[in-house]
Amino acid sequence: MGVLVPLFLYVVAFFCTVAAIALAVLHIYRHLLNYTEPTYQRFIVRIVFMVPVYALMSFLSLVLPESSIYFNSIREVYEAWVIYNFLSLCLAWVGGPGAVVISLSGRVLKPSFCLMTCCFPPVPLDGWVYVGFIFLD
Repeated sequence: MGVLVPLFLYVVAFFCTVAAIALAVLHIYRHLLNYTEPTYQRFIVRIVFMVPVYALMSFLSLVLPESSIYFNSIREVYEAWVIYNFLSLCLAWVGGPGAVVISLSGRVLKPSFCLMTCCFPPVPLDGWVYVGFIFLD
């Protein structure tokens, strides 16, 4: 099914995997050691933990190609969870979803060539969606 990878490439991949995991674990350890902003650092640790998961799953996929579908699935699921945590971190950084809604209430996105909205009518940013001639909540 697949081409055998020379032993040299396995060794290089192993050392790169170990180095990536070691650096990520050190980074996570330093965050947990200086845990002064739990709201943000909780998300940051989850995001940084993506490096060991990706490195290990990629190495195992290389070494065990017949089981790579399982390792790729684990990697993809964790990636989706990291994207969720990144968006949660962004929301926490700006003060939460309520702060975003309050800051945008009453504002309108005007047509702009730079924002690529030049063909759209002005769009209110307070939670209302303009569809044709009808406003939906």
